[in-house]
Amino acid sequence: MGFGEICIDTVWRIMSNNWYSIIINGTRHGFFHSTRGLKQGDSISPALFILGAEVLSRMLNLLHQHQYYKGFQMEPRGPQINHLSFADDVIIFTATNRSSIQLIMKTLENYEAMSDQLINKDKSHFMVTSKTSPETVDMIKNVTGDGILANYSPEVSSLDNTKVSHFLMGGKWNETWVRHHVHLLMVPKVLNTKIHYQENLTNEAIWTYADNGKFTCSSAWSLIRKKKVRTAVNILNWHRNIPFKASFLLWRAIRGKIPTYENLQKTGVDPTQCYCCRVPGWDNIDQNFVAGNFANYI
Repeated sequence: MGFGEICIDTVWRIMSNNWYSIIINGTRHGFFHSTRGLKQGDSISPALFILGAEVLSRMLNLLHQHQYYKGFQMEPRGPQINHLSFADDVIIFTATNRSSIQLIMKTLENYEAMSDQLINKDKSHFMVTSKTSPETVDMIKNVTGDGILANYSPEVSSLDNTKVSHFLMGGKWNETWVRHHVHLLMVPKVLNTKIHYQENLTNEAIWTYADNGKFTCSSAWSLIRKKKVRTAVNILNWHRNIPFKASFLLWRAIRGKIPTYENLQKTGVDPTQCYCCRVPGWDNIDQNFVAGNFANYI
């Protein structure tokens, strides 16, 4: 930005020589060195923050010159912008295609590496229109680091064909290789993941929602279905010792799904009495399953 070496060296000395102490129960304890971030209360800190924000802004603006970047479509006659900044908050606009989002993530990662400032991902999120397909939303989650297949590597294009075995050495994680290719925040999580390595054994996908690691339709159904609270009636009705056809018939009776004249009356059929019993009664659920002779006999 045109600053001289003397100015840069002076600012660096001011910012790097920061020491802090902690007061516990009114007593000052020790000093520790600040390794990153701006010095709070320093008059030069706002200027340095603005310079850092300007660097990020220019890096994002340079994306318009990239052939694979597609910005957010705005009024053609107006200025084409891809971000807005307010204090330390930034809103980034882009199209929902993978290459553009990957370029933005790469730009943010480069800024983190240069400025030693990390983006708070817990407070970051993305917004899409209501017409955006679920597939597109999943793609954005994966690219930005929130999805199941999230690519946390700063080298987005270099790990497309990489296998887990490439990061192993002697059945253990190759820490040097992991730290070189995996995002700094994800390194501890990767290194703490236990790998059951067996040489010359074919890789298999593991379905974590089943105890044996095998995918089954029943386990997938248990995962996606919306369970309701089991009532005492359902527990007694759907019992393994009761034949399915009997449980199904009772379930239909409880829910009023038996085609009795009581239900057919809703379609305009005149109600009639049940003549199957010694004491005729109206053809309804109560007569057939409770009060009738056949029900009492059973």
